[in-house]
Amino acid sequence: MPVARISDGLSNTVFIGERSSCLSNATWVGVVPGAVTPPRLDLRPWPSENNGAGCLVSAHSGPDTHDHPQVIIHAPNDPFGHTDEMWGEHGAPGCNVLFGDGSVRFISTFIDPNVWVALSTRDGYEVINGDY
Repeated sequence: MPVARISDGLSNTVFIGERSSCLSNATWVGVVPGAVTPPRLDLRPWPSENNGAGCLVSAHSGPDTHDHPQVIIHAPNDPFGHTDEMWGEHGAPGCNVLFGDGSVRFISTFIDPNVWVALSTRDGYEVINGDY
């Protein structure tokens, strides 16, 4: 994608975030089409639905247009531990993310949900201050 199409600016757009296999199995190799992945019940004892196999290789942030388009998706290390969220295994709840400008910043679980969505879009024309 050309940089010009990231109208929010590279320093205001999350490109990559940490993820952990503590939420569900994960792989760097690929996904079997049509497969599903359940949450790791040894860590998350309540029942939950399976997620698509995309959770094996990717995480996402921002609005979940497939499952819940009206809901702001989970911040990093959300207590519900959804299999497709960003997750860091640090002392503080949250994870490190890589922004388009090459900077890496720690994003807390307690980030304002609207700010998290704004940082997760490339062309929402949101203005973000540095205090999040």
